[in-house]
Order: sequence, then structure tokens, then C-alpha cells
Amino acid sequence: MGAEIDKQDENNGWTALMMVALNGHTETAIALIGMGAEIDKQANDGCTAIILAAFNGYKETAIKLNGLNERKRTREINDEYEIDRSGADSKKPRVKDPEED
Repeated sequence: MGAEIDKQDENNGWTALMMVALNGHTETAIALIGMGAEIDKQANDGCTAIILAAFNGYKETAIKLNGLNERKRTREINDEYEIDRSGADSKKPRVKDPEED
């Protein structure tokens, strides 16, 4: 059995994603996210992987992680409100009416 992907360090609450982001390892961070690591998980001091990357000067890593986080949030909103973007005009999302079923 593998290790828990978002296991936090007992002392500072850091995850593996936070550690690789802090050191600018963008591709490794993306791989961890692909395996289910939470981008916006917070350490004991409230820092996230995005904040740690930016703080340590890894702008590209921070920007990439922020972009992935925004896409994740968009998908969650689409799922929560059942927004259908598969219509003819995908720029105009259609919110599913619960009465239609």
C-alpha cells in the first residue's frame, strides 16, 4: 500500500506537494496533483504550495499551480450548479433546471 498523498508533517503541516513547490519542482508538483494531492491544502501556518513556491522565488511554479487550482475550482462550481457547457455556444453556460428531469 502506498503513502497517503496529502500526509502532513507533524511539525509544520507541510505535504509532499508543498516541499516540491518550495523548491520549484513544477513537473513533480503536477505529477503529485495528478495523483490526487490537494493544491490548496494549508500547512500549520496557513501557507499553501502556491504561496511557498512564490515566497521562494519560483514564479513559474506558483503560476502553474495557481492555474491548476483555478481550473479545479471552475470544475467544482460547474458540478455544484450542474452547468452544462456542451451546448452549441459553450461561451454561454446553461444551468440545468432541476424541474427538467
